[in-house]
Amino acid sequence: MVITIPPPPVTVPEMEATSSCSAVGDSVLSAAKDARAVADAAGDGAQSLTWEGMAAEAANHAMTALTNGIGDAASALWAVVPELDAYAEAITDLEARHGELVTLRSQLVSDRDGLVSDVNANDDPGSSLWLQLRATALTVSIEAFGISVQDLSTELTAAEDAVIAALQAGDTAAEAREFRAARPPELQDAVDALVESGVLPEEMRFSSAAELQAWLEANPAAAGALVDGGAPIVGDATTLEQLVASGATIEDIGAVFTGMSGEELALLATLYPSLMGNTNGVPFDARALANRVTIIDALADERVLLEEMGAQHEHHQSDWDWFGANNDTLEGPLADTENRISLYESILNGDRTILFFEPATHDADFTRTYDGAIAELHGAISADTQNVGVLVPGTGSHLGNFNGTAGHADEFQAAAGDGTAMISWMGGDFPNDVAAANSRHSVDLGPRLADFSEAVRQETGRVGADGATTTYLGHSYGGAVVGLAETHGLDADRVVHVESAGTGHDVFSPSDLPASQQDVQRFSMTAPYDPISAAQGIQSSEESLGVTDYGLGHGADPDEFDGVVRLHTGDYANGEPLTGLPAHSDVFDKGSDAWTNMLGVIVGGEVETYRTPITDEGAGIGGIDPVLGWNDDGTTYDVGAG
Repeated sequence: MVITIPPPPVTVPEMEATSSCSAVGDSVLSAAKDARAVADAAGDGAQSLTWEGMAAEAANHAMTALTNGIGDAASALWAVVPELDAYAEAITDLEARHGELVTLRSQLVSDRDGLVSDVNANDDPGSSLWLQLRATALTVSIEAFGISVQDLSTELTAAEDAVIAALQAGDTAAEAREFRAARPPELQDAVDALVESGVLPEEMRFSSAAELQAWLEANPAAAGALVDGGAPIVGDATTLEQLVASGATIEDIGAVFTGMSGEELALLATLYPSLMGNTNGVPFDARALANRVTIIDALADERVLLEEMGAQHEHHQSDWDWFGANNDTLEGPLADTENRISLYESILNGDRTILFFEPATHDADFTRTYDGAIAELHGAISADTQNVGVLVPGTGSHLGNFNGTAGHADEFQAAAGDGTAMISWMGGDFPNDVAAANSRHSVDLGPRLADFSEAVRQETGRVGADGATTTYLGHSYGGAVVGLAETHGLDADRVVHVESAGTGHDVFSPSDLPASQQDVQRFSMTAPYDPISAAQGIQSSEESLGVTDYGLGHGADPDEFDGVVRLHTGDYANGEPLTGLPAHSDVFDKGSDAWTNMLGVIVGGEVETYRTPITDEGAGIGGIDPVLGWNDDGTTYDVGAG
């Protein structure tokens, strides 16, 4: 038998850089601090000149130039410190692996030499199989070694390229000075204060808003400090805070940002997330940046909460009781927290556009006390936008299941194309159970939605899409929310009640709505045997039930509201009729007749009006007979021409 000897292992390349390069970063950091101190001293010296005349002017000019030059040098040094530190950390790891590979190569060379010697000395055919097995195993080891050496070389090159690119990409002194000069002094003062207080590191002193956002994602404690108001209120932030506190109009708030550069707006949003994120009148792109900071903070809090709950849940597994309550009570809260973490990570990793955000809250027993609030923009609102749809979900909505609502909005936007934007709006606490029968939540949410509709209209005007048509779709309890939003002047061109609880408490006819709503087109859809139909149009008097702060029931049956165009819910995409309890949510199944009709309203196309069902009478249970098909008693309705 011929024994196949593997080739010698590849040579491990020499490393010119060593872990001693970490001293470079320390030296640069020290130099940066010294340069900053000298620049400050030079600046103080220039300001302290009290003599006058040409000589004094020349001295002042020289001191100012010196201050600028040293300041530029300090900024350049600060900028490269993080890159040098990262490089030193990578080199330290690579140096250790390099030593391990050198040792391993020596062993492999020795093993190969021993194999060659044994093969040459072998004259026993019975030993050939054993020698071949040794050769095969050694071949595998040498090949794996070669891959490791290649990985080392690739990572070393990447580390070197990264630090070189960072150094080459650094601003020149003049560019850095121009960047600082373009930033409003009060905003720079706010950043300086954050650096001096330790919220931000020195290298973030002159960073762009984008760089600061990226740094905050890796440093959530700093994001939390900004959410808690850590930045001093100065300049435009002072004006905005005063306007918000005084209940100023959305127009007055929007005027604060007129003429503001994109970088200034982004930095303002990043420094003042709690002031900017949920304020109507703030441009949407700035709201999204502000809410991103808040979500970074919320994600960190949820991770801590998950760890605390997980430890308690694990501890309870050793408990014993009659019903297993101690073992099981945290399973729901644990799942909620995991779902919120998944949502926040998806938002940050997917660069999703969040226009409104409030984190969920809980009590000492980890029971959710507030569902949280969120609104997401799907697509973009630009000068080319022709339609904006806003989808309001129903009972049981919370941050943990928000992705379901967001997914429906995403599908509508994708089907409609770039000319249509969608917003999924869960702007506060929704009922989670039988509380859906009362109007308490809709009384709170209706005005919020109406105010938000003004922001949507303002945003379309701001970007040059003044003629964009807005459609508000309320699903289940969300229909009652949209209905009460109309009583507060919802700025909508079209309203769609989707398997809706009602038109809103005390709203029974168009005369119950303000004059601003007289031109709103209204549509409704309710699938056969959807249980929601049993609640539609039923409302009890508050006096008879002793209720004083809210009412029971949600006004008129949307399908019978004067002027409403009732839409056909029809079939699933596979041709099966949409009926019963599943239809309550399945109307959002993509490709179903109900889904297609909703899309038609959003884009102003043609829709199919209500068709009565053909049932197998007497074949059902409790009066719910199987739906076999549909009568041909509907029509085609042109929404855009209506």
